[in-house]
Amino acid sequence: MSDALLEISDLRTSFKSESGYMNAVAGVSLSLRAGETVGLVGESGCGKSVTSLSIMQLLPKTAKVEGSIRFQGKDLLAMKEPDVRKFRGNEISMIFQEPMTALNPVLRIGDQIAEPLRMHKKLSKRELHDRVIELLKQVGIPRPEQIVKEYPHQLSGGMRQRVMIAMAMACEPKLLIADEPTTALDVTVQAQILDLLRELQARNNMALLLITHDLGVVAEMCERVIVMYAGKVVEEGDVRSVFRNPQHPYTSGLLNSIPKLIGERERLQPIRGNVPSLANMPPGCRFAPRCPHAKDICHTNHPSLLDVEAGHKVSCWMAEEVAAR
Repeated sequence: MSDALLEISDLRTSFKSESGYMNAVAGVSLSLRAGETVGLVGESGCGKSVTSLSIMQLLPKTAKVEGSIRFQGKDLLAMKEPDVRKFRGNEISMIFQEPMTALNPVLRIGDQIAEPLRMHKKLSKRELHDRVIELLKQVGIPRPEQIVKEYPHQLSGGMRQRVMIAMAMACEPKLLIADEPTTALDVTVQAQILDLLRELQARNNMALLLITHDLGVVAEMCERVIVMYAGKVVEEGDVRSVFRNPQHPYTSGLLNSIPKLIGERERLQPIRGNVPSLANMPPGCRFAPRCPHAKDICHTNHPSLLDVEAGHKVSCWMAEEVAAR
């Protein structure tokens, strides 16, 4: 996309092991426009979080990240660490999956929210304090004057998640990456957190990359969805098109495993097997060992990402056969 805020092309992230490098993300490409919400979905271990950490460049030194990550036309992978720090937390922010482990247990809440402001904004001590209080109010935390003096363990899970959002929004980023922002929260608090993200996004015209395994959250929040499996994109398109007419067996499996609230109760259809380990990736299509429709070619050759209709792409040999007809 020429108007893309973030454009990732052929991203490949590998981790060093005793037997060499193991590929966790294998050729992922995606893009986001300003104000757009894109969902990145898949099972645990499919490479969603590694993709986000590759964007933020928060992976260990032993990791190898190749390809292109362009933000507003600038290639982040070509930047030196001091230049990346100017973007991280300022232009691009991230809400991490576990707020209890992401927050520093020995620092007060106010000091942690103030950290990105100290790094990126020139504010006086009074302005800094006022901005922290304003952020806590924006994310719906009561008693902000008292909360700034407290520690993470003194807050509930929902409150800690709101603190994480306040930290991420401190510098009003153009792109927010939210990695499982509602995990381990009860349903009522989940709805509050999603409403808050939607409100902050509309206020700042911010792009949102929402990483989740909850397809209900994607249906509610996202305009486009990207389905990942074992480090590769297997299907992508606008949410309505993908959910109404899934073209990849993996996407169909994810949708079929969701309990239905209306109509006749039926036995759920789980996806058999497990996501393959990085050390033992199958040849050909990585989903082939679990796919009920797999043919010989699926076990030997990996299909390309093919347009099945406008804006809807799928990586599957069945789709290629249909297109060939």
